[in-house]
Amino acid sequence: MAEVAERSEESERQRLASLAGWYFNEQLDFDKQLIGFGYETLKPHFQGPEALELGSGDGQMTRLIVNDFERLTVVDGAAELLNSIPDAPNLVKIQALFEEFEPARQFNTIFMAIIRSVEREPPSLVAVIDNYIKAA
Repeated sequence: MAEVAERSEESERQRLASLAGWYFNEQLDFDKQLIGFGYETLKPHFQGPEALELGSGDGQMTRLIVNDFERLTVVDGAAELLNSIPDAPNLVKIQALFEEFEPARQFNTIFMAIIRSVEREPPSLVAVIDNYIKAA
């Protein structure tokens, strides 16, 4: 059973790596503007010093939110996408599938938007993420 899970995780990593081209070659300016509008809408609701962004893609949202938090952790399964995001002193980049990610801390604000696909069913993913939220 563990061997099947390893193959599944490896195929998911390969699939995510293949999606990187969409961000670099096919993403529309409209998509980028929509992310900007989302940022402006969400900004008044940001909480605390620590944030988590699941599925950072090529960092369109990351570039907007990085200066709004003392520490921003971003998680994406594709190394090429993470490498395209500019480094910042308060930015932690983690290459991992959502199913593998086990944070050592909790976060005040969590971003999980425009995820092209996830292996886990959304309700179970939301239940796991609930454990990542720091109580207000």
